[in-house]
Order: sequence, then C-alpha cells, then structure tokens
Amino acid sequence: MHFTELDRTLLRALLAFRVIALAWMGALVAVAIASEPDVDPVVAGLSFVLAGLATAFAIRAVSRDPRLLRNRWFLGVDGLVALGVALSPWLAGTGGAFYGGYPMAWMLLVAFATSLWWGLGAAVGVVVLQVAVALGTGLLDASGLTRSGITMLVTVGVIGWGFRLLRDADRARAESEAALVEERERTIRLEERGRLATALHDSAVQTLVVLRQQADDPDRVRVLARRQERELRRVIQGTDATAPTLRAALEAIADDIEDLHAVAIDRVFVGDHPGASEEGIGAVREALTNAAKHSGARTLHLYVEVGDDVTALVRDRGEGFDPDHAPSGRGVDTSIRARLESVGGSVHLRSEAGAGTDVEMRWPT
Repeated sequence: MHFTELDRTLLRALLAFRVIALAWMGALVAVAIASEPDVDPVVAGLSFVLAGLATAFAIRAVSRDPRLLRNRWFLGVDGLVALGVALSPWLAGTGGAFYGGYPMAWMLLVAFATSLWWGLGAAVGVVVLQVAVALGTGLLDASGLTRSGITMLVTVGVIGWGFRLLRDADRARAESEAALVEERERTIRLEERGRLATALHDSAVQTLVVLRQQADDPDRVRVLARRQERELRRVIQGTDATAPTLRAALEAIADDIEDLHAVAIDRVFVGDHPGASEEGIGAVREALTNAAKHSGARTLHLYVEVGDDVTALVRDRGEGFDPDHAPSGRGVDTSIRARLESVGGSVHLRSEAGAGTDVEMRWPT
C-alpha cells in the first residue's frame, strides 16, 4: 500500500475517530454500570480497559509506521479486540450495546487498509457473531441488533465508498500534474533545442561559410577555428558570452564580424545599459552578418541609442534589394524579427536596390 498525502490525512481522521469512539464507549459503560444492576462491572470495565490499551497501541504503532497496515496480523489482532468489545455487553449480562462506535472504528480501518468489500465483510462478521452470542445468552434484543447491524453496514459502506472516490480523484489529479510536468519539460527541451540551433546558426554555420571561402589561407583558417572552438564551448556549456554592458557586448560582436568578413564597422553609441538582452544582441549580430555577407559594402554603420528602449540601427550603402520580393528566411524572419518580438521588440527594414539597406531594431531595456 503506497501512502499518499491524502492517505495520511484519512488515516489521521480514522485514528481521531477511534479516540472519539473510545470516549463514547467509556461514557456508555459508566452509564450501564450505574443504571443496570444486572451488568457485571468487572466485564464491562475490562472491555473498556482492553479497548483503551488497543487504541493507544494502534495509534502509536500506525503513527510511527503507516506501513503496519499492510500487516494482516496487526489487523487481525486489532479485529479480535474489536470483536471482544462488540460482544462484551452480552458477556456482561445485558443486551444494551455499551460498546458505542468502537467496533466500527476497526471496520473502517479494514476498509481503508484493504478494500470496501473487506470492510463490509468485517461488519457482517461482527453482526453475525453478535446475533449468535445474543441467542446463546438469551439476551436477544432484536430491534437493537437490527439497528446496530444496519448502522454498521451503511456507515462502513458509505465511508468505504468515499475512500475509493477520494483516492480515484487524488490519483487522477496526480496523473494530470505529472502530465503537465512532462509537457512543461518537453516544451523546455524544445525551446532549448531551438536556442541551440539559433546559436549554432549565428556562430558555427557563419564561420564554416567563411572557412570554405578562405580555405586557401591557412593562417586565417587557424584563427577562425580557434575562435569558433571557444564559441562552441560557450554554446554547449550554456554560458553567456555577452559582456557586462550592452555597449561592450555589441563592440565584441562588431569585432567578430570585422574579423570574419573583412569589413569595417563604424560605431556610434549614445548611452549604455548594465544588462545586455541576449535576444537583442543576437538580432544585431544577425543584421551585421547579413550586411557583411550580402551588401557588398566594405564599410558598415552601427548606431545604438539607449533610453527607455534600446534602438539599434545597422546601415550599409551597398547593393540593396527589394524587400517586397526578398525571400523569407532565417536571416530576417527568425534570427531578427522573431527574436525581438519574443522580448516585446520590433524591427523595421528599409532597402532600395543600389542605395543600401537600413535595419532598425528596438527592444525594451
């Protein structure tokens, strides 16, 4: 039996009910001894003491190790005590049921630890033995036994069924939570895979293109290979390569673009910010890379202004193109626009054939 938090709560409630049943029995025993002269006070008193000792032992043992309920010997011995208490009124010479709800506490424990049907079986067994002893002693109280038997069966049936419904609902909740956690983890893995793919596109793929174009220059190849090794280690380890401030990060990126593509980048910075948005930095890198690769211009311009938002402008006076007929692809759609939109930013592209291209990017600081 696997104990969930719900099971522990239900078990505490059952043990509390047993204490209440014991107190109820004590009051009934005292009333029976005081008001019925035929009641044997020794038998009645011993039955209460036996119930009290069994209650104390059960609460202590089960509270320390709820797995004890898996032990059928424990339930069996506890059942013998409950049965003795259930039969004690007739053994004490009275047909009045002074055992209160004590035997029912054991039946509910059986229904909780095993199943509803075992709990109902325990209730039927107690009622049958009560009838047998009542007939044997001649102290048969048909109406009292009928009421007692019906009360036991209905109570155990209703509460035992409630145990089942609560456990089914708790199991369904746990399965739903597990499914949500699994889906969340899957989404995180997909996002991480996308981040890694974008990072590799912005670094490794771009470097490989340059290496292919400059394969006949061994010194250049060694420089690019060493630089790319550092970049790949950063991507694999998940460390942040951006510099402590926005300006320093963009300066480092501009240096890399100049090394990779043999271009010059004029830079103007107005203001700075202590934090550098990874998505904004990646978008600027992609805009500079596109200009260096496709514009044909040997000098690029980078203007960055920091206020309530960051505004970054990448300008070239190269070949330009018609934005309405430009093929949609990773360069603008994913590596620039999608990145900025993911952090609440935007991009505006202006280009004209023969007049160059402006890429204006904005994102929150």
